[in-house]
Amino acid sequence: VVEDSESKENGIDKNDQELQEEIKKEIKELKDKIDKADPKNISIRTYSGYEKKIKELKGKLEEKLKDEKDKEKFKNELETLEKTLKDKMEKRKKELEEARKKFQEFKEQVDTATGVTYGQQVKGKGSIGFQAWQCAKNLGLSIRNINSNTDELANKVIDDSLEKIEEELKSIEEESKNVKK
Repeated sequence: VVEDSESKENGIDKNDQELQEEIKKEIKELKDKIDKADPKNISIRTYSGYEKKIKELKGKLEEKLKDEKDKEKFKNELETLEKTLKDKMEKRKKELEEARKKFQEFKEQVDTATGVTYGQQVKGKGSIGFQAWQCAKNLGLSIRNINSNTDELANKVIDDSLEKIEEELKSIEEESKNVKK
Protein backbone atom coordinates (compact mmCIF):
# COMPACT_ATOMS: atom_id res chain seq x y z
CA VAL A 1 0.00 0.00 0.00
CA VAL A 2 1.44 3.31 -1.07
CA GLU A 3 0.58 6.22 1.20
CA ASP A 4 1.05 9.82 0.19
CA SER A 5 3.48 11.73 2.39
CA GLU A 6 0.89 14.30 3.53
CA SER A 7 -1.53 11.78 5.03
CA LYS A 8 1.38 9.82 6.52
CA GLU A 9 2.63 13.00 8.20
CA ASN A 10 -0.83 13.58 9.69
CA GLY A 11 -0.81 10.06 11.11
CA ILE A 12 -3.82 9.01 9.03
CA ASP A 13 -3.44 6.21 6.54
CA LYS A 14 -5.16 6.35 3.19
CA ASN A 15 -7.69 3.62 4.07
CA ASP A 16 -8.78 5.49 7.20
CA GLN A 17 -9.14 8.68 5.18
CA GLU A 18 -11.29 6.92 2.56
CA LEU A 19 -13.38 5.35 5.30
CA GLN A 20 -13.91 8.75 6.91
CA GLU A 21 -15.10 10.20 3.59
CA GLU A 22 -17.43 7.24 3.05
CA ILE A 23 -18.90 7.51 6.56
CA LYS A 24 -19.24 11.29 6.25
CA LYS A 25 -21.13 10.84 2.96
CA GLU A 26 -23.43 8.15 4.40
CA ILE A 27 -24.21 10.28 7.47
CA LYS A 28 -25.00 13.29 5.28
CA GLU A 29 -27.33 11.24 3.04
CA LEU A 30 -29.08 9.77 6.07
CA LYS A 31 -29.38 13.19 7.72
CA ASP A 32 -30.96 14.60 4.54
CA LYS A 33 -33.49 11.75 4.41
CA ILE A 34 -34.39 12.10 8.08
CA ASP A 35 -34.67 15.89 7.87
CA LYS A 36 -36.98 15.65 4.84
CA ALA A 37 -39.13 12.91 6.41
CA ASP A 38 -42.55 14.23 7.38
CA PRO A 39 -44.06 12.38 10.37
CA LYS A 40 -47.51 12.97 8.89
CA ASN A 41 -46.93 10.62 5.98
CA ILE A 42 -43.76 8.57 6.50
CA SER A 43 -44.37 5.12 7.95
CA ILE A 44 -42.62 3.64 10.94
CA ARG A 45 -41.07 1.00 8.67
CA THR A 46 -39.17 3.76 6.88
CA TYR A 47 -37.98 5.19 10.19
CA SER A 48 -36.95 1.70 11.32
CA GLY A 49 -34.82 1.41 8.19
CA TYR A 50 -33.10 4.67 9.11
CA GLU A 51 -32.55 3.38 12.64
CA LYS A 52 -30.95 0.22 11.27
CA LYS A 53 -28.65 2.29 9.05
CA ILE A 54 -27.52 4.36 12.08
CA LYS A 55 -26.66 1.13 13.95
CA GLU A 56 -24.72 -0.14 10.92
CA LEU A 57 -22.75 3.10 10.75
CA LYS A 58 -21.97 2.92 14.48
CA GLY A 59 -20.71 -0.62 13.98
CA LYS A 60 -18.57 0.46 11.05
CA LEU A 61 -17.07 3.25 13.18
CA GLU A 62 -16.18 0.91 16.03
CA GLU A 63 -14.88 -1.82 13.81
CA LYS A 64 -12.88 0.04 11.18
CA LEU A 65 -12.10 3.65 12.07
CA LYS A 66 -8.82 4.09 13.94
CA ASP A 67 -8.71 7.82 14.65
CA GLU A 68 -10.39 8.28 18.05
CA LYS A 69 -11.05 12.01 17.56
CA ASP A 70 -12.91 11.41 14.28
CA LYS A 71 -14.66 8.38 15.72
CA GLU A 72 -16.02 10.53 18.56
CA LYS A 73 -17.11 13.27 16.13
CA PHE A 74 -19.02 10.80 13.96
CA LYS A 75 -20.57 9.14 17.03
CA ASN A 76 -21.88 12.53 18.17
CA GLU A 77 -23.37 13.18 14.73
CA LEU A 78 -25.07 9.77 14.76
CA GLU A 79 -26.43 10.34 18.27
CA THR A 80 -27.91 13.64 17.13
CA LEU A 81 -29.49 11.84 14.16
CA GLU A 82 -30.86 9.17 16.49
CA LYS A 83 -32.46 11.82 18.70
CA THR A 84 -34.02 13.53 15.67
CA LEU A 85 -35.29 10.17 14.44
CA LYS A 86 -36.82 9.30 17.82
CA ASP A 87 -38.56 12.71 17.89
CA LYS A 88 -40.00 12.11 14.42
CA MET A 89 -41.14 8.60 15.39
CA GLU A 90 -42.87 10.03 18.46
CA LYS A 91 -44.59 12.65 16.28
CA ARG A 92 -45.68 9.89 13.88
CA LYS A 93 -47.12 7.95 16.80
CA LYS A 94 -49.10 11.01 17.91
CA GLU A 95 -50.30 11.60 14.33
CA LEU A 96 -51.50 7.99 14.16
CA GLU A 97 -53.27 8.18 17.51
CA GLU A 98 -55.06 11.36 16.43
CA ALA A 99 -55.93 9.77 13.09
CA ARG A 100 -57.31 6.70 14.85
CA LYS A 101 -59.71 8.96 16.78
CA LYS A 102 -60.69 10.75 13.59
CA PHE A 103 -61.38 7.47 11.74
CA GLN A 104 -63.43 6.19 14.65
CA GLU A 105 -65.49 9.38 14.38
CA PHE A 106 -65.86 8.79 10.63
CA LYS A 107 -67.04 5.25 11.38
CA GLU A 108 -69.68 6.57 13.79
CA GLN A 109 -70.83 9.12 11.22
CA VAL A 110 -71.16 6.44 8.54
CA ASP A 111 -73.03 4.12 10.89
CA THR A 112 -75.47 6.88 11.82
CA ALA A 113 -75.80 8.54 8.39
CA THR A 114 -79.36 9.62 7.86
CA GLY A 115 -81.43 10.78 4.98
CA VAL A 116 -85.04 10.74 3.90
CA THR A 117 -84.21 8.41 1.02
CA TYR A 118 -81.69 5.64 0.59
CA GLY A 119 -79.93 7.82 -2.00
CA GLN A 120 -79.45 10.62 0.51
CA GLN A 121 -78.00 8.16 3.02
CA VAL A 122 -75.58 6.80 0.42
CA LYS A 123 -74.57 10.33 -0.58
CA GLY A 124 -73.83 11.16 3.07
CA LYS A 125 -71.78 7.99 3.50
CA GLY A 126 -69.91 8.69 0.27
CA SER A 127 -69.02 12.18 1.46
CA ILE A 128 -67.66 10.80 4.73
CA GLY A 129 -65.81 8.06 2.81
CA PHE A 130 -64.15 10.68 0.61
CA GLN A 131 -63.00 12.64 3.68
CA ALA A 132 -61.65 9.44 5.20
CA TRP A 133 -59.85 8.55 1.97
CA GLN A 134 -58.20 12.00 1.84
CA CYS A 135 -57.14 11.69 5.46
CA ALA A 136 -55.66 8.22 4.81
CA LYS A 137 -53.83 9.51 1.75
CA ASN A 138 -52.35 12.41 3.76
CA LEU A 139 -51.09 9.93 6.36
CA GLY A 140 -49.36 7.90 3.67
CA LEU A 141 -51.64 4.91 4.23
CA SER A 142 -52.20 2.85 1.14
CA ILE A 143 -55.77 1.69 0.83
CA ARG A 144 -56.53 -1.54 -0.98
CA ASN A 145 -58.21 -1.20 -4.34
CA ILE A 146 -61.90 -0.74 -3.70
CA ASN A 147 -64.27 -1.82 -6.44
CA SER A 148 -67.46 -1.56 -4.49
CA ASN A 149 -70.43 0.72 -4.44
CA THR A 150 -70.50 4.07 -2.66
CA ASP A 151 -72.46 2.59 0.20
CA GLU A 152 -69.60 0.21 1.07
CA LEU A 153 -66.76 2.55 0.08
CA ALA A 154 -66.78 4.59 3.29
CA ASN A 155 -66.72 1.51 5.50
CA LYS A 156 -63.89 -0.10 3.53
CA VAL A 157 -61.73 3.04 3.54
CA ILE A 158 -62.31 3.57 7.26
CA ASP A 159 -61.78 -0.08 8.20
CA ASP A 160 -58.61 -0.39 6.07
CA SER A 161 -57.23 2.84 7.51
CA LEU A 162 -57.95 1.81 11.08
CA GLU A 163 -56.32 -1.56 10.41
CA LYS A 164 -53.16 0.07 9.02
CA ILE A 165 -53.01 2.56 11.89
CA GLU A 166 -53.29 -0.28 14.41
CA GLU A 167 -50.53 -2.22 12.60
CA GLU A 168 -48.21 0.78 12.67
CA LEU A 169 -48.94 1.57 16.32
CA LYS A 170 -48.33 -2.09 17.20
CA SER A 171 -44.98 -2.02 15.40
CA ILE A 172 -44.05 1.13 17.36
CA GLU A 173 -44.82 -0.69 20.62
CA GLU A 174 -42.77 -3.71 19.54
CA GLU A 175 -39.86 -1.46 18.52
CA SER A 176 -39.90 0.30 21.90
CA LYS A 177 -39.97 -3.06 23.72
CA ASN A 178 -36.96 -4.24 21.69
CA VAL A 179 -35.05 -1.05 22.46
CA LYS A 180 -35.67 -1.45 26.21
CA LYS A 181 -34.31 -5.04 26.25
